[in-house]
Amino acid sequence: MQSNFKPDLSTQCAAIGCTARIPRFHLMCLRHWDMVSCTVRAEVYATARAGRVYGSRVNYLLAVTAAQMNVATEEGKPADVRQALQEKYDRLLKLKSEGAKQEKAATA
Repeated sequence: MQSNFKPDLSTQCAAIGCTARIPRFHLMCLRHWDMVSCTVRAEVYATARAGRVYGSRVNYLLAVTAAQMNVATEEGKPADVRQALQEKYDRLLKLKSEGAKQEKAATA
């Protein structure tokens, strides 16, 4: 018996320059996901699951950007692409730090 199930390929791989269509709840196509370190994969999974908790959106974006940086390095993307990803990561870290300071001040 054949299944008529077709995955919902409604989003695009998050790897820079990849146009592969992937299922909605995936971050990257398998080829690029295999380039992401186990540590970063675990962080993507952990922060995606915690998506409804305040502040976790920034944590998820940090993990996604780290995954993109892994792939860009593995693929030998130009320095300007890797630099742009690093700058994005640094901005997100700053945003996370500022949020933590505001939260600490609010509870003090």
